[in-house]
Amino acid sequence: MYSQSKRPILTLTLIAMAVVDAHRAIAADGDYAATGEHMIGVSDTNSFVDDELAVDVLGTTTCEAGAAIAADALIQVRANGKFITKAAGKAVGRALSAADADGSKFEALLLPANT
Repeated sequence: MYSQSKRPILTLTLIAMAVVDAHRAIAADGDYAATGEHMIGVSDTNSFVDDELAVDVLGTTTCEAGAAIAADALIQVRANGKFITKAAGKAVGRALSAADADGSKFEALLLPANT
């Protein structure tokens, strides 16, 4: 069950380079992270182009699923910055709660990029 108790340790401010939805994977350039690749963090709010965007980069945060995800599963970035269970992509976090389907919110522990 999603607890809504995110605890970010570090949140950075980026300039959004695209219209960004909350709880999505963000790259260092301020756009959605590419499918299967690393991210700098997770957007905290919705944002328009050239807006300041709060991005949680360390700790736990709320994420938006792109498919069902089991609690404790490693997660990766999917299209449009949503998250799915890790397959061939790079692990960017671990689900602390389950997500029922595409669009569900869940809590995740963010993992620093290691490659």
